[in-house]
Amino acid sequence: MRRLFFPKPSMASSILAPSHFYSLSIPSARLCPPLHLISFLSSAGRRFTTASSASPTPLFALDDSSPDFSMPEKKEILHTDSKMLLKGLSYTELEKWVKARGYRPGQALMLWKRLYGDNVWAHSGDELEGLNKDFKKMLIEKAEFRALSLREILPSSDGTRKGMGEPLHNIDNVIKAANIMVDEQGLHFSPRKVTVSTSGLVPQLKRFLHDCNCALAVSLNATTDEVRNWIMPINRKYKLGLLLQTLREELRCKHNYKVLFEYVMLAGVNDSIEDAKRIVDLVQGIPCKINLISFNPHCGSQFRPTCKEKMIEFRNVLAAAGLTVLLRLSRGDDQMAACGQLGKPGTIQAPLLRVPDQFQMAMKLAP
Repeated sequence: MRRLFFPKPSMASSILAPSHFYSLSIPSARLCPPLHLISFLSSAGRRFTTASSASPTPLFALDDSSPDFSMPEKKEILHTDSKMLLKGLSYTELEKWVKARGYRPGQALMLWKRLYGDNVWAHSGDELEGLNKDFKKMLIEKAEFRALSLREILPSSDGTRKGMGEPLHNIDNVIKAANIMVDEQGLHFSPRKVTVSTSGLVPQLKRFLHDCNCALAVSLNATTDEVRNWIMPINRKYKLGLLLQTLREELRCKHNYKVLFEYVMLAGVNDSIEDAKRIVDLVQGIPCKINLISFNPHCGSQFRPTCKEKMIEFRNVLAAAGLTVLLRLSRGDDQMAACGQLGKPGTIQAPLLRVPDQFQMAMKLAP
């Protein structure tokens, strides 16, 4: 299996796990697009800039406190020479754009398939064989195919990319990108192979579950509000009880769907047997899997990883209660290249929030 990671805007809703990411797993046997479409699978890393970088599309702020999911109406995504950027459109938007220029909806479908399916992966007007000549001419004059342009090439051993930030702060674009990936007439990936991770933005999480059928991972990381307020400041706005009750209610309407709870284990903080028992109670009524994650220490953090033996004991308590539990051990931590360790050590110090009294001793033991 290959895993691709999609970057998103930066934010600081969690001081524990700043590297929330989108992930896409692609079975090796599956026919994949050529390198010009997903170049980051190659052995050379590439940094990209958007084709519209000289004239960026305005971003709209999302008020987390508002229960309204609506966003201001967005203008068309235009290239610097006023050409439409096709790779930024959903199928509905593409069809609307084609019809507005006097062409049939069926031609929008033919164009969509040449962008994302039929093993064409068109990235220029010269690769649109089979389309009406007038329609093709209009596309060459009015449309741009390349959403990204190559800026810099860097070496990479396995092609992994991670983006910093909270995906659901960019909810419109995340849902659009995910839906393009799973569209039956487009890339047609299984929704189970596209996972969006969140620290727990409740209004946006509800909208994601309503508008997208891709997988969802929620960073849990604590079993009480006191601890989660400390290690994940987002909990001060959306409490643990609200987050879990929202999932419990929303998942009643989704058939055969399970949320993945990510739980980074921190020595002396959230790894007690009492924590394990509280998890069993907290997730009652929520179709889920639990992913226990070994913390990767670094010089900017005050936490220590839980030992492997204690992680196994913790897992056994959850499994005995009938929960599906995964145990994810670290890879790349010896090279400071594991999750949470990326970046230049020491340049950015995570905010050190007040340590709750009962954890003072555990923090004193930290190196």
